[in-house]
Amino acid sequence: MKGPMIKIGTKLGLTFKEPGLQADEYYCKVVDINDNYLLIDYPVHKQTGKTKFFQIGASFKVDFVGDDEAVYQFQTTLADRVKMNVPALALCKPEPEDIERIQRRQFVRVDATIDVAIHRQNEEAFTTVTSDISGGGLSLIVPREDLLDIHEVINVWLVLSFSSGKYHYIQTAGQVVFLQLRNGIHTASIKFLGLKPTDQQLVISYCFEKQREMRKKELS
Repeated sequence: MKGPMIKIGTKLGLTFKEPGLQADEYYCKVVDINDNYLLIDYPVHKQTGKTKFFQIGASFKVDFVGDDEAVYQFQTTLADRVKMNVPALALCKPEPEDIERIQRRQFVRVDATIDVAIHRQNEEAFTTVTSDISGGGLSLIVPREDLLDIHEVINVWLVLSFSSGKYHYIQTAGQVVFLQLRNGIHTASIKFLGLKPTDQQLVISYCFEKQREMRKKELS
């Protein structure tokens, strides 16, 4: 089986979980590759923006976006610290068969009310809120029926608010793939186009955080 290509410059999302604690998510970039290892810059926490000291042997779940824009995952461990032009970490390089492709339909979609601004070509922008979001797109409330057309390409601006108090602003192109009228409310489904891998990982992290919050409420 031929696996997706991880190249120098590929952005990785790392999930690290210490026993008895919640999983933490980090992002980093591949700075070099050899036969046995992926060399990465020091991972930065997605919410705090801080780096962390990891013990040799620490285990990570890694995700990245391939050239085909699908999301891939694999498990790895920290093998060593390496001195380069910048300090780097050596992760054990996965075998191609150990890299799992996560289908688009497997993106977690959560109900979420997020402030969003929509910019149309040669038209006035308008603001609204989402009704749900996933790593592949979002649904939003359309203030007026005539504000969007099916298959129209738009610019989407949104702000993700994490429980840590951090805010992340995301801008991407999107395409209107579905328009619906339900209970007197017009909604539109938007597919992200060309969403940057780091931004996509932030959206996915946001969705998982919201999913965890909903599960906690259900259990309480």
